[in-house]
Amino acid sequence: MYLVLVLFVLGCFGSFVCFRLADVQRAGHHYPAESIKPECGIASIDADGSSAPPPSDSIPGVAREDMALGRKWICAPGLSAHLTVRVIDDRVRTPLEHVRICIAAKQGGLPQSIELSNSSLGSLEQSPLTNNRGIAEFGLPAQVDLDLWADGTLARAGSAEMTIRALSENEDREVQVELPTGNQLLFFGRAIDRDTSLPVEGARWSLVGEEGSLSESEQASGTSSTRGGKTSLADDNGLFQVVLTSEAEAGIRVDAPGFAFALIEAGPGHESPAKSQVVFLSKCAALDVAILDGDGSVISDATARIRTDWYRFVQPEGSRLYLPKSGDPEWQGRHLRDGSYKISNLPPSVPLRVEILIDSKVTKHIAALVCLDPGETRRVEWTVGAGCTLVGRLIDQYDSPVPDTGVWMVRAFTDLPRYFGGMRKGDVIEQTRSDKDGRFKFEDIDGGPWWIGPALEYGGEDPGAPQSVAGFADVIEVPEGARTKEVTVLATRGLYVRGWALGSSGEPAPGVHIEAHRDQVFGGMEATSKSDGSFVLGPLTSGRHALTARDSQGSAPAECAEVEAGQMGVIVRLRLCATVRGVVLLPLGGRAGVCEIVVSDHETLAPAWWATASLEDGSFELRGLGSGVYSIAARSDDGYVGVLSGVHLTPGEGNAPIVLSLAGGARVRLENRSARDVVVFTIHSSDAVIDNDIIARGGVAVRAVPPGHITIEFKRQGGGVLMTTECDLHADEDRDIVFQ
Repeated sequence: MYLVLVLFVLGCFGSFVCFRLADVQRAGHHYPAESIKPECGIASIDADGSSAPPPSDSIPGVAREDMALGRKWICAPGLSAHLTVRVIDDRVRTPLEHVRICIAAKQGGLPQSIELSNSSLGSLEQSPLTNNRGIAEFGLPAQVDLDLWADGTLARAGSAEMTIRALSENEDREVQVELPTGNQLLFFGRAIDRDTSLPVEGARWSLVGEEGSLSESEQASGTSSTRGGKTSLADDNGLFQVVLTSEAEAGIRVDAPGFAFALIEAGPGHESPAKSQVVFLSKCAALDVAILDGDGSVISDATARIRTDWYRFVQPEGSRLYLPKSGDPEWQGRHLRDGSYKISNLPPSVPLRVEILIDSKVTKHIAALVCLDPGETRRVEWTVGAGCTLVGRLIDQYDSPVPDTGVWMVRAFTDLPRYFGGMRKGDVIEQTRSDKDGRFKFEDIDGGPWWIGPALEYGGEDPGAPQSVAGFADVIEVPEGARTKEVTVLATRGLYVRGWALGSSGEPAPGVHIEAHRDQVFGGMEATSKSDGSFVLGPLTSGRHALTARDSQGSAPAECAEVEAGQMGVIVRLRLCATVRGVVLLPLGGRAGVCEIVVSDHETLAPAWWATASLEDGSFELRGLGSGVYSIAARSDDGYVGVLSGVHLTPGEGNAPIVLSLAGGARVRLENRSARDVVVFTIHSSDAVIDNDIIARGGVAVRAVPPGHITIEFKRQGGGVLMTTECDLHADEDRDIVFQ
């Protein structure tokens, strides 16, 4: 629930907000698509091709007159109750204006998209603001338990959440929400050198809100951006203190000369020096760059811009800090007297994206990612104007040209075709649009494998528009040294899967997350059911797809169905799921605080796994599991590890809480020295999954593991084991493992 709250709070600065729990199960990481297993959905799906009727209460809306309140409510299908939300200051009891309110069905969770409204009237699809009397009003479905979130960012207040029991038909109800205001939280942190474990004297902290910039335009001089002058230096023990004005503060940034910055979530549990949050800082790296033209001469006025993802700087692992409006951090350098170009203060051990600029305009995107070691200075040469010119034509499944459509080029890290669903903006190396004849062109392209296909975009307001094309790409190999290449790219139009999501008792289920995956295709497409349970999934490429579904709390094993792209009348039926909850304890007793939790299923050949994080008090909860036997692993940021196997779960809320004790662990340092841009690794201890993550080419991942026998699999994204390593470790042992 807290994950969804954080997403809602930070979405209040856009015009629309998308809640996609699959993308933030573990903050600071992107999960590879292979971890989303089609055999692990929560739904049984009727997909025999017959057309099924809509749910019984999906009928046209009616108007009803609320005489007591003297106004007319127009109820959409299934909306037959009225709720008044009154928000007040928790101290002076006065109304709070401009508080954002969001309500979602408890079973289905948040819809995929919520419109943010400036009015005080809302629904499951529209999130209003309280008026000058502190009131927001909702038209809602009856007989449905609801969750409410209140975000006081715009009112300079905190946030809250509550459960609302089901309203009766035609019921008018009022609830009151109390939000904190003023100075609410004292936070202590301690900056530590990751290599030496010594304090970093003179580290500087600054508050970073969801609207705050992470730009590093001043990094060359060792300075950093702050917000509102809220900044201070750490003492000679690396200790710093922050007074947060409200829960609306999104996080804290920690900088120090010669070190890459870190981002931490400011939360309770660190109110004294003895409870300070440890922040590990790594030595900066640098690039000495020569930017050359096609003849090998230095381009004196060319510059380079380096970018990476903000989430890679978040500590500790499992943190829920979410900064969607901050933008990704970037670095630019300076020209030296010898004509080279130096970029300093770069973060180590993270994949860096490179753009070449001439006259302040982006001229070329370097396809290969750069990953540096702490303290490293690397000499590189990048050439502009010597690449391949790729000329292509976009056609649909009827061999007709597809005009005025976006085309993306993305560096391929597997030989499988892919859906562009879930792509980040920075992953797209080149983009253009087709002309009236469907023709397009990319210039100065590096050799190697590329995904080239229609951009992920939709036709007009209707997500099921027949002219919309699938964001799908095949792998196209550009030969090294080639100057020209012609290609034809398929753009499949108008294929969707349509149907309804129903609850376990057959009632419409809003907010159900539904995914489609095709065999031997990387990635997939997704949709969320509307308030009446209906969904439209696509556009898809042709062929059979496996459907999975889950509510906002996750998924549980069920029989999966295959459907044909374009099929209608598909029924997704939710099943009762199991919940596991418990607490993580430190070796000498006491609660462990924030830890990364991985739950894995004993009973699958290649274990399915789910990730979450414990709260500051060490407690955790994971919903949406199926009945069965599980292993649960926990890792703290300071190297403690615990594993509990043989946990039996049954459907429902009745499973007894578990206690997971941490102990000193060993450490593995995994390095990707291969030619692959990205490699996936999975660490197993007996039948438990300890971690699953990715390493960029040249990158390093350090993980705490339990002592004893462990197995590490290195895989390509999209599936396929490339290398397996087994080793026996004792507590406090360090082991280097290289994939090459």
